[in-house]
Amino acid sequence: MLDRSNRHRHWLDEHDRLSNLFRNDRLSFERERRALIRAVINNSRTEMGRHRLAKLQKKWDHMLKHACSEHNRFILIQMLFWEQVNDRWLPALKDYRKDLTEWHSRL
Repeated sequence: MLDRSNRHRHWLDEHDRLSNLFRNDRLSFERERRALIRAVINNSRTEMGRHRLAKLQKKWDHMLKHACSEHNRFILIQMLFWEQVNDRWLPALKDYRKDLTEWHSRL
């Protein structure tokens, strides 16, 4: 297991590698990107989680493919990010806070 500073160095090196691929060999970069995404999806703990992540990735890929310009892709990525924050993360945090408050009141 890598310690914190070694993990940090590892991911900085990985970022540099992918950045160079993006600039110099877009096809290889795209293969790497897809492999990394597949790895994240396949590492989901449940079949439902894998299905949800694959569906979300398919939606993102479809939208970005039809964006027509770099600026539109940027706007879409922002929109998709905030959609996830507002529709998933914030409601989950609200539910967690409610559950925690109820649990604490029973102590």
